Amino acid sequence: RIKVYIDSCNQALDIFCSTQHEVRKHVLSITNILDIFKRSTLINQNDFVSDEYVNMDKLSKQIECVVENKVESLLQSYRSLRPLLLKIESVVSEASCTGASSELSSYYFHVQINVYNALSEVVVRSLANLRQLLFSQVNHQRIYSKGVESYNDQLINDAHIAQAHRCTRLITCTPKRFIRWMNGTCSEAAIKLDEDDILGLSQPPSITYYEAIARNKYIVGCLVTIYRDLISYNHRGGIQPSPATPCG
Repeated sequence: RIKVYIDSCNQALDIFCSTQHEVRKHVLSITNILDIFKRSTLINQNDFVSDEYVNMDKLSKQIECVVENKVESLLQSYRSLRPLLLKIESVVSEASCTGASSELSSYYFHVQINVYNALSEVVVRSLANLRQLLFSQVNHQRIYSKGVESYNDQLINDAHIAQAHRCTRLITCTPKRFIRWMNGTCSEAAIKLDEDDILGLSQPPSITYYEAIARNKYIVGCLVTIYRDLISYNHRGGIQPSPATPCG
């Protein structure tokens, strides 16, 4: 009987070690994805290094292309989180893998919080880099100086402001592409609508990270700084340094 008991204990330990190894492997993959998120930026000044004159319209299109490519890369990483969580669920839960395991609900929430924090950092960092790209003295001369003599200054400035606004909106709206999960799960959340409201929609609208991130005080601070600089350029003919902010 003692030998049978020892054998069963050793078997249980082997199963536990195997399960632990499997879970840790997937958790490490999730942690690495979240770390990539935290270090990412949608705009880097090095992406736009050039000795040639670049007008604001051309620059905004370049920014749009770069941001789109980087957002797609982040989306792929974000979408890879759910399969990894389902693998963990298949190991630790006896129920079928639905992405709604009660044993893992707190971990799902933990991952969501980390995604929210990482996306917030991405937006803040990208806005700060955009400000540097638009308003550094070197880029100021390269982007804004050409053609001013040939056109009305106010029209040129208004066009620049419109393009810069387009770029900031492109960055701040990025979280709209990332669909949140339902509470306690890793399944995408959608807004529940009445039958009359669904008419004409190909699918119910989803709940994204945008609503929460748009209220982030650091993001708001970045936007205020950028628009203050735009107004300063428009009225004074040049960029006046703004007070230190989370964006600067």
